[in-house]
Amino acid sequence: MKQNQISIKHALIPALIAGLTSTASAGVLNNSPFGPSLHNTNNPFATVDGTGVHAGNAVFNDAGGAILNDADLHTLGTSESMSNALERDSTISSTVTTVGNVRTITLEWSTDGGAAMIQPGDGVGELPITTLSFELGTQNFPNAGVNDPDFLAFNHSEDGDNPGTFLADFDLLDADGDLIFAGNFFVDIASGAIAGRTFISAGGADLADFNIGGGVATMSYTIIPAPGALALLGMAGLAGATRRRRH
Repeated sequence: MKQNQISIKHALIPALIAGLTSTASAGVLNNSPFGPSLHNTNNPFATVDGTGVHAGNAVFNDAGGAILNDADLHTLGTSESMSNALERDSTISSTVTTVGNVRTITLEWSTDGGAAMIQPGDGVGELPITTLSFELGTQNFPNAGVNDPDFLAFNHSEDGDNPGTFLADFDLLDADGDLIFAGNFFVDIASGAIAGRTFISAGGADLADFNIGGGVATMSYTIIPAPGALALLGMAGLAGATRRRRH
């Protein structure tokens, strides 16, 4: 998709109906590592400047696309407001945990107050929204990915159709926080930083029918052992070699 020229204030039409319930079957939902780009490029410059990461949600249909939620320079391990094109209260929250040599990052995008992220009447170019992205440091939110100097390797299976892309976990939630759809958050290394994305669609159906409240991505990776751990490994190796020589 070429660089979008639609004004966001006019591209996104405020919903006329609030408090909707899900009327469509979650069975038609799917997710993909590939989706439209408002920048007409793929994963550009996903670097971090040390102050945070760039994440958010974009929306699309055949008429074009626009940024719905934008969290520029979100600080990992915190909960912060996102800038919302429709002036709805929206939040991004994240956690970072390390157990042994495994580090796990979770990101949650949500609309506050039990509201749906996409509501009846929302649209781009007066057409219903048919694709919703959840992104971190990728094509539509390229300012910063996760720059972790301890990163060694993802703890996820590699996507067989896309070498270099790994299948982290993604849960699509309704406005009550219940699971609608379990899929993948597609992660890779772009310009030296961890980046991820998933594009949600339902075969061209209006996503307002699914009462989507947000989503949670969970990615984990092996980190470089701390110097102390490396020293212990070295001692263990030395002890083993000594025993072998004695035998």
